[in-house]
Amino acid sequence: MDTRDFLHPTALSLTRRSQPVPPHHSAARVWGLPILGRWPAEVHFLLPAGAKRRTHARVVWPYDNFRDDEVVELDGYLVTSRLRTMVDLARATPFASAVTTLDAGLRAPYLMPDGERSETIAREELQEAVARLGSARGCRAARVAAGFADGQSGSTGESVSRANIHLSGRPAPILLVVYPFPAAARTGSKVREDRLRAPNRAMVRRLRAVLVSPTRLRTLLIAAGLRPER
Repeated sequence: MDTRDFLHPTALSLTRRSQPVPPHHSAARVWGLPILGRWPAEVHFLLPAGAKRRTHARVVWPYDNFRDDEVVELDGYLVTSRLRTMVDLARATPFASAVTTLDAGLRAPYLMPDGERSETIAREELQEAVARLGSARGCRAARVAAGFADGQSGSTGESVSRANIHLSGRPAPILLVVYPFPAAARTGSKVREDRLRAPNRAMVRRLRAVLVSPTRLRTLLIAAGLRPER
């Protein structure tokens, strides 16, 4: 996280008596939650009931209700909770980006940008929070992303790869699979890779440029012999 990006919403918060609450992408940056693509230049703020909205060139004021338990204080100013922030992004971002955010938010232990641990959010908690949306805007997209999200994903690249594999109609990858090898085979990565490439198995390496492109990823998977389920 760039320090200037962190200080910008902080400075805006401290200049407003009404204590606006950064949600969405602004809160995600504070929590250290990733997204796909560029971060918006604008800062989002929610205002409590009765507060006056002030005009600012780089501020967006979304209209949405929030409960007291959906707002927390971090470093002296208010933001939406990590769970609420995850749900907001699941409602408002494309599937692959939403999965990237949710996978990271469910990871345990969850580490803040400063290295401190934050509370663990269970997958069931996320799905319950999404269910409470009812028929609110973006609820369907959030349900799909929350149903697919998995805290065992180890990186942003792995998350977007999983999402794009799913969008291509192929079975979702199984994460953290253990392949037991004889002790002698554990000494070198080349030996392990050769065993994974044994007959009747296919193995491919994926660069990030391929992971983020559904078309290129689809071509790679077809070449590896993986056919769509739907």
